[in-house]
Amino acid sequence: NAEVPDEWRLSEVNDGLPYMSRVFSRHSPTTATFGLGIARAAYEDAIDYAKGRVQGGSPIIEHDEIRERIADMYVSISVARDAIWQAAWHADNAAEGEYDHKEGMRVKIFASDMAPQVCSSAMNIFGGTGYMTTHSAERHMRDAMMCYHIDGLNDTVRWKLGRLIAGEKFAGSI
Repeated sequence: NAEVPDEWRLSEVNDGLPYMSRVFSRHSPTTATFGLGIARAAYEDAIDYAKGRVQGGSPIIEHDEIRERIADMYVSISVARDAIWQAAWHADNAAEGEYDHKEGMRVKIFASDMAPQVCSSAMNIFGGTGYMTTHSAERHMRDAMMCYHIDGLNDTVRWKLGRLIAGEKFAGSI
């Protein structure tokens, strides 16, 4: 039970939640970078593995199915990266009261949905060894699943995003 002198308060008494919402409302693009980074690491590890794993007399990176999987991973990561850059620019440059929360919410949802999909593809490239805790693919998948829970569950963020799109306002944290 700490007493905070009035001159040290950042906001009025009982105004903490709205204050925190204003302070943290623009951090969703940062949260989205977690999923992007995890997906990128899984993608790079999968490429390295595919270059070194020989099956049927050739590295598996020369197999069409592996190339298609890697191409899909690349597209997902690139789209997420571009969307995050756009949302981050908007968060940095929007005037006070002009920030569109939908920007950050969409990239949080997209990147944290994309990361497990990319990691699953990486695990499939690794084959059975991808599920072993001694390989990076398994760790990347565990890390990617964590992204659903950072900055609010994706279902909760979708619910809030849907309400904003519908024009509904609500109190509390974005």
